[in-house]
Amino acid sequence: MVLARGAEALGIGWTATPLATISAPRGAAHPCVYRGLCGLCDQRQTECTGDVDSACRAPVHAGAEVCDLARVGRVVTNDAGLATGVEYLREGRWRFQRAKHVVVAGYTIETPRLLLMSANSRFPDGLANSSGLVGKNLMAQSN
Repeated sequence: MVLARGAEALGIGWTATPLATISAPRGAAHPCVYRGLCGLCDQRQTECTGDVDSACRAPVHAGAEVCDLARVGRVVTNDAGLATGVEYLREGRWRFQRAKHVVVAGYTIETPRLLLMSANSRFPDGLANSSGLVGKNLMAQSN
């Protein structure tokens, strides 16, 4: 809040940033200690399970597949506008992966790239972009 008050005094707008970490133990996952240095904290000390390896265990155990060395090009939607899968490039060939659920979680650059690349006749400016703000005012965690 000290930084927020300082920004306001300078006429700089700010907004709270949502944090998609857990605040209480859940299964084998320990709660985040909110150090703000994701990937840099001592995971042995905090027993953090937010790393990629730990985060993939539960979905894979539930039946998800990991497709390495692939780059998603666009999210495919049906006539109702619902996501039905993704098109991705792997080994020089475009492929389609049907999916019951599609989660777009590519951080600061890849998420807007994918949403904008998924434009179609129903979403001419890209998915989730009715405001025209997807890809604008970006900021990575800059600790």
